[in-house]
Amino acid sequence: MLHVQVTIDLDEGHQKRLRAISFRYAETASAPPAIEPPELRKLIPLSEGEVYSRDQFQVGMEAVARAYFARGFVEMTWNSEMQIDQADQTIAIIVDVNEGQQYTWGNIRMIGSTPKVEALLKTKLRSGSPANPKAIEDFYREHSSALPVGASPKTVKWQYDREKATVDLTFDLRTSGAT
Repeated sequence: MLHVQVTIDLDEGHQKRLRAISFRYAETASAPPAIEPPELRKLIPLSEGEVYSRDQFQVGMEAVARAYFARGFVEMTWNSEMQIDQADQTIAIIVDVNEGQQYTWGNIRMIGSTPKVEALLKTKLRSGSPANPKAIEDFYREHSSALPVGASPKTVKWQYDREKATVDLTFDLRTSGAT
């Protein structure tokens, strides 16, 4: 039997403190940003001077993405750039935001539903309103007792029309179609 001893020296480096988080908009548009930087900054649970946490930054950026999605910017993307100051052990983060175009709900089609379910859905989703994916999840959660067993927001078919910036939806609520 062969025995081996392995020694690993790990240098974690110095903890860095957050100096600042700022936002830039990748697309130059004549309209102001859909969400102003101070509002976005509030969504990231890291304060200036606090020890930087990549996990907390990621949680915040997921909240930023949800805020954009809720306003119909379903193709929003972001990239971050870190600037590390070794002298004072701080990190400044610049987030480049590409809002993309704002989508609205287009045609909403239901297959295998009852008039009651259609009425409930139309109170949640209206053609012309911002395409908010959370509204679909909320509909399924809030009205699960009125829906067929197995009905899921995952079965909703999305069809994007980039030229019109609309999203057409097809809800298949047939008992055999819901999985």
